[in-house]
Amino acid sequence: MPNLALNKKITLALIYLTIVLILGCKKNDRQSDEQPKAIPVISNFEYNNGKYFHSGSLIADTVGKPNTFIFVNGHNFSQNFKDSKVLFNDVVAQALAGDSTYIMIAVPDQANWGPNTITIVTNDQKVVYSKKLVVVPPDPTIISLMTEGGMRNAKIGIHGSDFSPTLTKTTVTINGIPAALDSVSLTDIYLTIPPNASTGKLVVTTHGKTLTYKNDFTIIPQTFAVIGKIPSMENLVVDASDNIFGTQYNKLTKIAPNGTYSAIASIGTDPVSVYNRSNTWFTGCVMDAGGNFYLSSPFDAEGRYIISQYSNKIYKVTPEGTVSVFAGDTKGFADGQGINALFQRPMGLEIDITTGTLYVNDAGTALRKITPSGLVSTLTGVKIGPDQSYYIADEMASNPITGDVYYINSRSGVITKITPSGVITSFDMPVLPGASSKALNPNSYIMSVITAADASGAIYISVGYGVYSTIYKIKDGVISNSYLNPSRQYITGMTIDKNGYMILSTQITGGSVYYLDSDAVYKVKL
Repeated sequence: MPNLALNKKITLALIYLTIVLILGCKKNDRQSDEQPKAIPVISNFEYNNGKYFHSGSLIADTVGKPNTFIFVNGHNFSQNFKDSKVLFNDVVAQALAGDSTYIMIAVPDQANWGPNTITIVTNDQKVVYSKKLVVVPPDPTIISLMTEGGMRNAKIGIHGSDFSPTLTKTTVTINGIPAALDSVSLTDIYLTIPPNASTGKLVVTTHGKTLTYKNDFTIIPQTFAVIGKIPSMENLVVDASDNIFGTQYNKLTKIAPNGTYSAIASIGTDPVSVYNRSNTWFTGCVMDAGGNFYLSSPFDAEGRYIISQYSNKIYKVTPEGTVSVFAGDTKGFADGQGINALFQRPMGLEIDITTGTLYVNDAGTALRKITPSGLVSTLTGVKIGPDQSYYIADEMASNPITGDVYYINSRSGVITKITPSGVITSFDMPVLPGASSKALNPNSYIMSVITAADASGAIYISVGYGVYSTIYKIKDGVISNSYLNPSRQYITGMTIDKNGYMILSTQITGGSVYYLDSDAVYKVKL
């Protein structure tokens, strides 16, 4: 028995030893098959030319300011740049592109100014550059403000250079009151005016440096409220119950006081996308004393919108939503009753609320008048500008109390006023602050004009340069910036009701700032 037990132990030991030898041999085989990883090598540092391309300009010892784009050149880097890290001392730089031969980075915003040790971690290995590279302190500047005044809680923007894109490294105060920052970048700061702000200096602190804007920032006493986030609203009107109406391409839309909105009527096809728009586009909307709506649908000679059988007409929509053609038929030019009249392109539309008379800007070639019965005629004797080559009445507005109608020729800078009794007068518009002439719109592709008038006879003109819109006020021959735009957006609709409220609709037009806000409708107390 003792011999059997001993033999069993010896047999088990031999089996264990055999297994260990086999596994050891396999491990050695795998190790012999594996190739040692190549050591990463840093050859040089190179400036970026601003378009993600190599500039060919090598860096000696200074990499530039924080957020400067540079290339780290070498070999044996990870093929996927996301697997590599470049450190300035212990601060990680953002890798933007690369392969096994280069890594494109931005000098970290948090990098220490002065000499930095550069380390690359790639392919599970770490390599330190042979010499330290110097990060230069930035020199931030304020170039301009989106507006030099505004209402409390309104949105504004600051344009400049070398701002820190790190929120914790940038602050803004207005007359000493800190503002909440919505976003920051190297060139722009977007913020909300503090609710307790007062007129005074606007001060930016960024990268440890303090910048004071040259002019005082003006805080105006007016207040505003957001009615709702409603897309692509234009051509606003308001009824006695504070319902707001406007157009959305081919729709007439109602916005209730609580912000909910619904379509009252539509004509033609609905838009599918910004690249596939409706075959109907309303450029004018007014409402008479009986609650009927009148909509202008133009013919666009430049082909910007689809031309259809719905163009060149003035439509009437009853309060119940029944749609009919009030005037116009095919493209042409003829006075007459209802559908016997022809329009070339009825762009603008306004109403004398006291008489129900409509006025139409017909393709910038004539001012057309439509009586409540639908009789169309052409106004004569209207002095529009130095010569008749100017487009006539690019925008229109009406006094909500007196019914006076104003035609604003944005190219000639002439305003024409028509009273309910038919008296026509014209006067030159004052020159906008900072402008060289009274013309508002020398290039219709980069600027648009929206107008409104209040009970005192003041005219408000929203001038947009494709992005932010500035609202100017003209009163007694004097023009001034009203600072009434509460958004950082482009104004697409503006009207003033009998109670002294200005209703505004705004729209996103492109650029990162405008995607911070959505399209909205605002109510401003004048």
